[in-house]
Amino acid sequence: MNIFIASATLFFIFTYLWLKKRRNYWNIRGFPSAELIFPFGSLKGIGTEKSLCIGLDEFYKKFKGKGPAVGLFYFVKPMLMPIDPKLIKNILITNFDCFQDRLIYYNKEDDPISAHLLALEANKKNVIKFFYNTFKHNLEYRERNNIVRKDFLQILLDLKKSASLTVSEMAAESFIFFLGGFETSSSLSVFAIYELALNVEIQENLRNELKVEIEKNDGKLTYDLLFQLKFLDMVMNETLRKYPPAFIITRNSTKDFKIPETEMVIPANTDININVLSIHRDPEYYPEPEKFDPERFTSENIRNRKPFTFIPFGDGPRKCIGGRFGMLQAKLGIVKLILNFEFLPCGQTTIPMKFSPPALFLSPADRMWLRVRRL
Repeated sequence: MNIFIASATLFFIFTYLWLKKRRNYWNIRGFPSAELIFPFGSLKGIGTEKSLCIGLDEFYKKFKGKGPAVGLFYFVKPMLMPIDPKLIKNILITNFDCFQDRLIYYNKEDDPISAHLLALEANKKNVIKFFYNTFKHNLEYRERNNIVRKDFLQILLDLKKSASLTVSEMAAESFIFFLGGFETSSSLSVFAIYELALNVEIQENLRNELKVEIEKNDGKLTYDLLFQLKFLDMVMNETLRKYPPAFIITRNSTKDFKIPETEMVIPANTDININVLSIHRDPEYYPEPEKFDPERFTSENIRNRKPFTFIPFGDGPRKCIGGRFGMLQAKLGIVKLILNFEFLPCGQTTIPMKFSPPALFLSPADRMWLRVRRL
């Protein structure tokens, strides 16, 4: 009994001293830091009471101006949230070789597709089987019939000839493209319609542009025209600013990195979380950030904007490959909807927008209720 009491006492003393040292992990390295509250770290209530993006945004606002980044704790594991756009540029582009890894580990040799199925874990095997079989069938059909098209599948077929890609690896790349595009287009479309319903004048201006430009194009909505519609592009970019689908960009440092113009060093194997939502809603870069204002994305305003303050799809070598595909789908859907329907708020519309706490991608906490009138 005495041995048990002594062992327990030593254990608690050791744990207390270790936690005391851990709490100072970031401070002794010169970084401002949020408090570590055992066992939750800095993130108590995040994912249950409030969404991750909102929780991190609170830290962003609290620590902005106190350093280029703020130290946080995921349970007792240290993590870092960059605040300065210059540091974000270092991480994503300038010193990319120091931050190549993402936070999620997977064995790409054994299971390349399931590396990207975190949100679908319950039906993981069925999803993998369906996607793999569908991809393989289309791949074999193309090869068997010598079909050549200008699309993503053809790019993979060409890579197969020049590089030793397996069918599983090709299917995994295709899945990343599909998932990135699907999540982008679905959330972007929902939030765009929501904001257009709340801003009827902007909705009407967009409808007028669509009618005029399509009429000029012999009444045809083509791929080229879709990317020439300037006001539509401004509306979609403003939606991405307020509601970036992938609101967190994750990286992991592969080696020690000294932040330029400081004495601060990011240790190797440090988890990095860039909160895109905080950057996009920072009043220093976007006055009245809660206001939906497509004019922020005129050519002149884009030129004058501080670099790396608009990163809805990330940037650099690991930029989201499904972003453009998702934008294309969302634009096409918005054009069809705005030309045929008028959207207005109703008594059940959630104002302001609230986000779902456990969602991996930015999504509404409640159903999207709007009044719809056919034109």
